[in-house]
Amino acid sequence: MVHCLSILTIAGYAGKDSYRKKRLFPWDEKVQSHINEIYAFKNKPAEMIANLIIDGKFDNGETRVLLLKFCGFNPTDVQNKVNEISKKKS
Repeated sequence: MVHCLSILTIAGYAGKDSYRKKRLFPWDEKVQSHINEIYAFKNKPAEMIANLIIDGKFDNGETRVLLLKFCGFNPTDVQNKVNEISKKKS
């Protein structure tokens, strides 16, 4: 539940500041904590993110694109890295 609410918040559906807190109550602190965990991937190498994607820990489709952009990654570059790593493992 927290992960889903975090994605919706990152996408902008929960509003901002006090309005967001009111809409997410009583989940606001947990959601913000999870958003911070996701954002912590911002300074990680693309190869690490690619491995997380291969392990199924970075969602799929448009959600993955949203999270990658939120963390400052180019989704196409990361996908190329995923393909490269997957090829090596085959």
